[in-house]
Amino acid sequence: MRYPVNFDNQPDGILISFPDIPEALSSAATEAQAHELAYDALITALEFYFEDYQRIPSPSRSVTGHYVELPPALTAKVMLLNTLADSGISYAELARRLGKKPQEVQRIINIRHTTKIDTINAALEQLGYRLNISLNPI
Repeated sequence: MRYPVNFDNQPDGILISFPDIPEALSSAATEAQAHELAYDALITALEFYFEDYQRIPSPSRSVTGHYVELPPALTAKVMLLNTLADSGISYAELARRLGKKPQEVQRIINIRHTTKIDTINAALEQLGYRLNISLNPI
């Protein structure tokens, strides 16, 4: 999952923004710093979607050619959150279906917590989906 990012030169630095995730904003003094901070700004904004149990918008095409790519495990967590939000199934209900404690499901959904891809797939299977992994040339 690659989200387009804009780097807009301003008199006092570079404004970092994401057209698909308007909450993801930051600024930097240099272009190198802007590229480093863009990922952090995106992750921080995505945390709000997870906390609010809100569907995360799909990425669009970049007009500028700049993207921030999510790691595969985080992409899978975004897919899980969106599937949960679309289905209306609560974290507690998912925990019941998985035979886990609600706290364990909270960790699966926490984007700062490392979760095995098999665990995310098991959660998706309880919602009627299977995670597919493909190999694409760069």
